[in-house]
Amino acid sequence: MRWGEGEESGNVTVDRNRMMQFVIDEFREKRLKLYRGTEEQWYDYWLHWSHIYRTVEEDRATQKPIYIWNRSDRDDWVHATIYWRIGIDRFGGTGFIDHIQPEPDKNSYIINPNQTVDFNPDEMFKFAEDMEDDEEWR
Repeated sequence: MRWGEGEESGNVTVDRNRMMQFVIDEFREKRLKLYRGTEEQWYDYWLHWSHIYRTVEEDRATQKPIYIWNRSDRDDWVHATIYWRIGIDRFGGTGFIDHIQPEPDKNSYIINPNQTVDFNPDEMFKFAEDMEDDEEWR
């Protein structure tokens, strides 16, 4: 992956075949995991993955094999997974999508070491008092 800089900021250049193999290897090595759901719920996702296959060609210049991923039918969800993986590589930091805040928001509750809670519901739900009675808050 190469992320654009300057005028190219926001663009990413990726070798399609290498990235596809990378994601497949992560699934194979259980570095990417699928959670929850039944086999029936995952069927369409699996179907898209079943539509891709790899062929081997020889690089004319280096005489080394080149692996090329092709498709036989719809593979949209394969590419959606690959785009997600590219984004995680760039924006996921240490592998987490959402980083833990160093300290809680001022109006959230805190559990103290002695198992008591510091919590002021008036601060937490202050927005409700500021609204008119007939105004919909949702």
